[in-house]
Amino acid sequence: MMNSPHLAALGCLLAVSASLSAAETFRLGTRSEEIPEAGAVKFTTLSAGLNEYVFLPPPGWKTEPDSKTATVTWTSPDFRSLLRLRVPLGDSETIPKPNADELRVLATESKAENKIVEESPCYTAGLAGLAFDIERTTDTKAAIRMRRAFVPVAGGFVEFTVSGPADEFQNRQSDLSRFLNSFRATRATPNSASSQ
Repeated sequence: MMNSPHLAALGCLLAVSASLSAAETFRLGTRSEEIPEAGAVKFTTLSAGLNEYVFLPPPGWKTEPDSKTATVTWTSPDFRSLLRLRVPLGDSETIPKPNADELRVLATESKAENKIVEESPCYTAGLAGLAFDIERTTDTKAAIRMRRAFVPVAGGFVEFTVSGPADEFQNRQSDLSRFLNSFRATRATPNSASSQ
């Protein structure tokens, strides 16, 4: 029988191993592609689970990847807005069917203060899903608007969230639209993402 210091050491080792495993399946990188109208364009790549994602994040925004939650968050230069991408890490080949009722619950995060004000289809470069515009008022009475979009891929849903002050929402919608228009999902190949 192991004593408690050995159990604590084993627990730490398992936690580190789990973190390394998540980091191995969540890799951010870059790749240049030749676009006839624009020349060489530097795309961001994200390998996660069985999928690889390729996209153009908002220029000048601060990037914060988090392998534990399978998210990448970009913060605007003025720190008033954010764009968040969350991807599935699973190894399932199954592509889920969107269920609007279930996605509404996800979109509001089951919080009563998050009110859906609009619902619409959304599109990426090759994929389709559902988007929800949400309003909420903070404790300081500031109005926040966000758009949450859910696009099905193998293993689950890719979640896109853009949020910021209500008076800047139209600009944030444009940022999300540019991001979605560049977004592609494919099957990952070994070493498909080069390091940043």
